[in-house]
Amino acid sequence: MVLGLAMGGCSLVPGYQQPVTSVPEGWATPGTSSGPTVAVDPTWWRSFGDPELAALMDRALAGSFNLQAAVARIDEARGTAEVAGAAQYPAVAAIGSIDASNGFATSHTQSVFAQASYEIDFWGKNRAVAKSAEALVHATAFDSQTIVLTLTSTVADTYFQVLSLRERLRLAQQIAQSARHILSIIEAQRSGGTASDLQIEQQRNAVFTFESAVPIFRQQLDQSLHLLAVLAGGIPEGFDVAGQDLNKMALPQIQADLSRCRRSLRRRSSPTPPPAWCSRCSKAAVSKASCASIGLAWSSSPRPIAKPSSRLFRIRKTR
Repeated sequence: MVLGLAMGGCSLVPGYQQPVTSVPEGWATPGTSSGPTVAVDPTWWRSFGDPELAALMDRALAGSFNLQAAVARIDEARGTAEVAGAAQYPAVAAIGSIDASNGFATSHTQSVFAQASYEIDFWGKNRAVAKSAEALVHATAFDSQTIVLTLTSTVADTYFQVLSLRERLRLAQQIAQSARHILSIIEAQRSGGTASDLQIEQQRNAVFTFESAVPIFRQQLDQSLHLLAVLAGGIPEGFDVAGQDLNKMALPQIQADLSRCRRSLRRRSSPTPPPAWCSRCSKAAVSKASCASIGLAWSSSPRPIAKPSSRLFRIRKTR
């Protein structure tokens, strides 16, 4: 018995050693701002100070089917981890039976059996399987956070493209209008004998060139608006954004050491934000709605991850 318990503590599975990665201390190109850098906020899009962009993010996080599927995969991986970890504990089974027979005399027989079994993990197989399942849960959670990051970055990039294309369309229309005005001046000069037909044809060619850029920018603007509508969980018909001037938008500062913000390069004991959605209603945790979220809620102050166990995530209320 003692020998079995001693051998049960042995394991042939090598311990995990996280690789050391070198990160730069600053940007390769010096920035123009001398202000202090700050850590990346999980709700980084609010740093731009645009309420419409924040509303689009809430809609995208609440209506993304890919995000809902990622949450379901986390629940699936958690259940698989619980099943894999059950082999480390004793198994108890209870069986009951009732027999009745009618012959020369009626007899009833009742029996109850209880059985307990435990597999001694000599070489650490069960522990390795349980740790592998727990690591799969963490990897699935990181994958879901990658979906969140990809979705939010795509929404922000498309939103800024819409604002940029609107500005470019306005400038193209102004340039075309100025070219037409110059053409009218040259035509008046020709009437006075101070301009030639060649100058008129050259300016008319410039007007056509500037006017041809207007429908191209308008088409690109419509395509970006349609993409933004789909990302926000809506339909392109009737969708529009008011937007604000890009020159008046606040520009957040970003630190050079981005690896500290990547979930895949962090240690398990380091602060790690959880998925920013609810596993039951698939709403963004950044909204004011009360919902049950997986794990630890998004917070501006870092909190350590709890030591992995058979239940890796806890459900709690956030407001």
